[in-house]
Amino acid sequence: MNTLHAERRGKGYPLILLHGFCETGAIWGPMVKLLPEGIEVIAVDLPGFGKSELPKEKFSIADIGSLVIDWIRSMKIPKAVLVGHSLGGYVGLSMLAQAPDLFSEFVLFQSTALADSAEKRENRNKVIEFVNANGVDAYVRNFIPSLFKIRCDDDIDFALKIAFQTQKETFIGYTEAMRDRPSSEPLLAGKSVPISIIAGGEDTVVPIASLRAQAVANPSIDLKVLEGVGHMGMLEAMQPSASLLSGIISAIKTKG
Repeated sequence: MNTLHAERRGKGYPLILLHGFCETGAIWGPMVKLLPEGIEVIAVDLPGFGKSELPKEKFSIADIGSLVIDWIRSMKIPKAVLVGHSLGGYVGLSMLAQAPDLFSEFVLFQSTALADSAEKRENRNKVIEFVNANGVDAYVRNFIPSLFKIRCDDDIDFALKIAFQTQKETFIGYTEAMRDRPSSEPLLAGKSVPISIIAGGEDTVVPIASLRAQAVANPSIDLKVLEGVGHMGMLEAMQPSASLLSGIISAIKTKG
């Protein structure tokens, strides 16, 4: 089994955070500091990112989900709220399909249950060609700033510093896995685990209109919007993001 790394902070109700593409668990760090006491934050480095090993064989999003599930079980983490940002949302949805019993709620954080469109798949192929020719740094130098609507230089520099750690094998492997992932829309209509969606009002990667349409699949889905925010809500809107996540945990505790 591949070794996974996670930063764990605090004591209390478990909150598992899955980061996006060209990120690590560290991307959540500034927001995590704003969470109240009574929460144990578990910020995972997905396989191949940060300090976690990349699978040696070609992998799918479901394969990555399975590795994280195995790790959660090996660490004996109690039933948790699972949050997935962007790529982490794809992984989280696959985990929800494989092991719903591990989670009390799933939060799709600026991510989507839709599969890639034909145009998106072709764009991913072009990205792979670009990175093969020019390297990861040349791509992320433009990619990361484009994710922000609220353009704080410190936040962009922080995200860039993390993104520049991404290895070429990891970048290409995940780009292929994202390109080939199936739709997870049936999961939204199911009711095995409560689902919340947090959207960025100005997110150009996962547009709010698309998430509103997905939320209609299940009237129990709670859709929250970070107004004026691009694709990096955990940095662009740290306090509102922290408040939404702590509110979800408070509601679960209240229900007992």
